[in-house]
Amino acid sequence: METNPHGRGPAITITLTTQLSRPAIAEGETATLYLVVQLTAPSEANTARLPLNLSAVVDRSGSMAGEKLAYTKKALRFLIDQTIASDYLSCILFDDEVQTLFPADHVTNKDALKAQTHHIHEGGSTNLSGGMIAGYKQVKAHLVKGAVNRVLLMTDGQANTGVIDPAALVAKVTSLNEAGMQLSALGVGADFNEDLLSAMAQAGGGNFHFIANPDQIPAVFGQELNGLLSTVAQGLEVHFTAAPGVAAGGVIGYRPAGTPGDLRVTLPDIYAGETKSLVLQLHLQPAFAGNRPLGRIELTFNDVTLTQDLLVTVTGDSALLAAPESPEVLKQLYLARSGEALDQAIEKADEADFATSSSTLREAAAPMLAMAQATGDADLLERAGELTAQADALEARSYDAVSRKQMRAQSFQSRTGRRK
Repeated sequence: METNPHGRGPAITITLTTQLSRPAIAEGETATLYLVVQLTAPSEANTARLPLNLSAVVDRSGSMAGEKLAYTKKALRFLIDQTIASDYLSCILFDDEVQTLFPADHVTNKDALKAQTHHIHEGGSTNLSGGMIAGYKQVKAHLVKGAVNRVLLMTDGQANTGVIDPAALVAKVTSLNEAGMQLSALGVGADFNEDLLSAMAQAGGGNFHFIANPDQIPAVFGQELNGLLSTVAQGLEVHFTAAPGVAAGGVIGYRPAGTPGDLRVTLPDIYAGETKSLVLQLHLQPAFAGNRPLGRIELTFNDVTLTQDLLVTVTGDSALLAAPESPEVLKQLYLARSGEALDQAIEKADEADFATSSSTLREAAAPMLAMAQATGDADLLERAGELTAQADALEARSYDAVSRKQMRAQSFQSRTGRRK
């Protein structure tokens, strides 16, 4: 279905479309349908750059010594170069103590800021919470609605000083995200807690990056910054309100809030030219023939609201009922399920149940591979290849801290719609 939106506020910049897995269901029978909701941002040529209000929060604990800090300094200098005078930028350093390398201010003297990065040296343990809160304070000092207000947290180790409870850290990030400040987490090497950082990034509405080798640090900083510079809309929320006799069984790959009849999903920022897809499972009670209302999809962002009313045909026509499922809906369903499969595979691999872990990934890859071979779809072929390769490694019991982090990063990308 193409959208017929009713907008409020400034000019609409996001296209909302919906599509059902089947055009019709049988009269008088229960049914399960999949609904794909897609949000598409305009191309970069049609968008204006949002102002930045960033705080780079950098781990300088003893384990960061050497190449890690050297490449981090290079990344910070790149970050400084990409900002403009109207942006706000700060840098926080933390080990067992927290230091403000430079406070939040307009970026007017880049050479002076870059010179300060040369004086960053390694220290002691890892007060991740202290560094993070200090970064948030810098962002909050110049918090502006409509700007990209974000903390960029980079660490290579476990939080072992200050607040170390994962639930408390995630709860804090959640509350600050609700106040308009986001967080992206960058984990370096094999020793950080990927479960914690990915959970913080999801709660913070940002991104989670796994940096396997120190020489990748500048490129990943660049990737994160390029996304921030091309941000089109923030505060995206999809709200599904079910019609009578309809209930949402869940959102594949996402963690919604609410009830089966009144469900909400908060999405990370959308970038120029990007499309985000949500797959909802809908359960329908029996109905008479005709056009049956399923409910309403409402998208809110940047003080804009778009709505789409949903209908399905209820019929006894065998030809309509025999129509194949939508290839696009199946594609998005398979891609979304791949993230869930990775999470399940990690859980089983942690228990040393490599047989189940491997088979979980193969089961997720099989329909994608079959569809890719039939249609030539490159996205499905790539994702099926990734899952199959990971399944092969698990079958060979090749599972360590690095491969676990790679799997968690792939899962995060799938669940947040930021597939690479």
